[in-house]
Amino acid sequence: MSFQEDYLPLSNVLGPYFTPVARLFFSVNALLPEKLSPYCGITYMTSQTPPAVNAYTIDGDLFKVIKNDEGQYSLWPEKKSTPAGWIETGFSGSKTEATEYVDREWTDMRPLSLQKAMAANK
Repeated sequence: MSFQEDYLPLSNVLGPYFTPVARLFFSVNALLPEKLSPYCGITYMTSQTPPAVNAYTIDGDLFKVIKNDEGQYSLWPEKKSTPAGWIETGFSGSKTEATEYVDREWTDMRPLSLQKAMAANK
């Protein structure tokens, strides 16, 4: 494909902003084996996908379940100190166990303040 076939629709959309410098960038880009995205500038340098990072295992595989003043639950790495505004529920375990505990205990997703306000209006 030629430059005209590949990027003519883009030049129609961008109008006068599609400068000769942009034309040069896109035409050189079309010749590269690792293409650059002409629409967002993201570089695709390899066909390999990056390894998945599980943020929950940074500090180990054990989690404690914490709860805030609004009755909302969260999983927190066991080795980290509990953040301000949260209290420990006393449960700790693997990610799966902690998630199951939260699913059993946190049955109403509404914050406590909303639950109280709705109860007062009944």
